[in-house]
Amino acid sequence: MTTRYYFDHAASAPRRDEVAAAMAPWQHGVVGNPSGAHRAAREARRAVEDARDEVAAFVGAAPGGVIFTAGGTESCHLAVAGVVGHHRRHHATTSLVVSRVEHHAVLDAARAIARDFTDVSLRYVEVDADGVVDLASLREVLTPDVALVSVMTANNETGVLQPVDGVRATLDAGPADTVVLHTDAVAAAPWLALPVVSAPADLVSLE
Repeated sequence: MTTRYYFDHAASAPRRDEVAAAMAPWQHGVVGNPSGAHRAAREARRAVEDARDEVAAFVGAAPGGVIFTAGGTESCHLAVAGVVGHHRRHHATTSLVVSRVEHHAVLDAARAIARDFTDVSLRYVEVDADGVVDLASLREVLTPDVALVSVMTANNETGVLQPVDGVRATLDAGPADTVVLHTDAVAAAPWLALPVVSAPADLVSLE
């Protein structure tokens, strides 16, 4: 019999027993609508808010800044589309900047927005031979109309860590008054202290 070894846990992994135990009451018991007013709804709302508190502590954020989505892809889409949409309402032109090595959750969203709106332009930050973002390349593409820069915390395929703090410093010294820094930290979450590595970012996507 052939033994199978699975090495793609960064993409998808078997459910841990702790997760199954935590979710069991909500999979087999009475599940209320957290927006409702009856007892089951209030219990569900408390569970959601408790989970929000735990995620906030894990990331190093305020609970009010935690938004639950269906997964990492939706989180990245929400970050990109939300920031660009807000910027477009107040500016004649909008630019967004992403690194060449972003996950398709970011790349596809950015490309779709730039394709669909003539007032939006997409620019890319180059990386070096090791796949690390080139901060000099970032400086070259920054203009006053840049609304969002998205650079992942850790690459989901190579494991390369990006200099999120260096990206933040480059943006702060750049020509735009306010640039939102988004980082896709899905691949970093199981391994790194997110309150440290993701602290320079305004928006952090997890899964």
